[in-house]
Amino acid sequence: MNRWGTGAALAALLAMGCDDGADSVGDAAVDLGADLDAAAPDADVTPIDGGPAADEGPPPALETVSGELTYVAFGDDGGHIYSVFADGSLRQRVTLVAAPWGQHAVGPDPRYIAALRHGSYDSEGRTDRETPAEVWMIDLSNRRTYPISPPGCDAAGGGIGWPNDSLVMFAASCDGGPAVAYVYPYDREDRDPAYLLPVTAHAGRVGDVFPIVNTPLFTYTVDEEVCAGGACVDKPSVWVSDSEEMRPCRVTDGDAAMVDSDTIDGGERRLGDRWPAFSGDLDALTFARNVAGKPAGPGGHFDTYRVGFDQRLFFDRQRDAEQPCGTDGPVALTGDVVDDRLLGADGGEVVGHERFPQPAAGSRAPVDALLFTGQTYTASGATSAIWVVEPGGARRAVTSPTGWADFGRWIVDDYALTGER
Repeated sequence: MNRWGTGAALAALLAMGCDDGADSVGDAAVDLGADLDAAAPDADVTPIDGGPAADEGPPPALETVSGELTYVAFGDDGGHIYSVFADGSLRQRVTLVAAPWGQHAVGPDPRYIAALRHGSYDSEGRTDRETPAEVWMIDLSNRRTYPISPPGCDAAGGGIGWPNDSLVMFAASCDGGPAVAYVYPYDREDRDPAYLLPVTAHAGRVGDVFPIVNTPLFTYTVDEEVCAGGACVDKPSVWVSDSEEMRPCRVTDGDAAMVDSDTIDGGERRLGDRWPAFSGDLDALTFARNVAGKPAGPGGHFDTYRVGFDQRLFFDRQRDAEQPCGTDGPVALTGDVVDDRLLGADGGEVVGHERFPQPAAGSRAPVDALLFTGQTYTASGATSAIWVVEPGGARRAVTSPTGWADFGRWIVDDYALTGER
């Protein structure tokens, strides 16, 4: 049984969220109703990733998201989010309209998907993750897709998730201010900024938020400038905090000596730890870390790491926020657990990058499996596939290993909580 408190601030926000708000959001909302074919004339186009199962088009009568994980793939009509089982079976398109979808999360009530919708596609017809992003809600039962984040808030790179079935969490820069993690009612179609509740207060940019459903815990990254050898970069490190008491705790400190930006061939100059995610029993986090000496990519080269975490110590002890609170590591999983030899665009084997690593959690994901998005960048082109690594080390490409699928995410309904506050 979940015995975690809600906190006065969150309770107040939930009370505010009981207001039905505006009846509509005008032209920004997409209410497909029964005329789905008119809104998606190219619904039968198969995404370029091919996948192990054919695209069955938009969900004709889907009330909730099925499968064990989700990802984004792209076809002639644009980007769509798909659900699928870890063995690659029963792939189902769950978005009602095509868009430059990015990071996303199925809610505790799997009728809803919260997703970042970026401003445009890149030159290859894929989501341009460096363009501004809004938070959108996908309501399968009512067949509606609409924005909820306030105008003027850019959530690109901020991550997204569900602390509970009433709130979403994301990091955003609003009206030109620093990026902060917020919780916000999922049903605020009026996009009222008065309902934004900040849950971080760092001087640096906050991003990659990953809340733990039905708890106040969440993990995220904070950027800090680091200089070495005359070179300076923004270095994200992993943190954990409590949305009720806002008591942040640093989990990783990155690699202070890692300022080699030669592996970055995109516009972003950040080197450190990205995309943290909790294990199902909350005793560890995985994340992706920039490393040197490997092939270049838009954000540098990423390997998968693990660090232990003790939630009882986190809550029971007063900690100095500047001191790491990971219990061991970080330990590199690439090489021992995750094989980073992937197929390049020409079908040959190359060293790939791992983005969005996530341990299995909840009742849907296979026990002790690891999910990651594996990408390659060569002169022949780029590939991106969704991979599942089984406990014994065997791995499976859930999408075509030489196609392009992105932003893989387990569908998590709950975590195995231990102890009490």
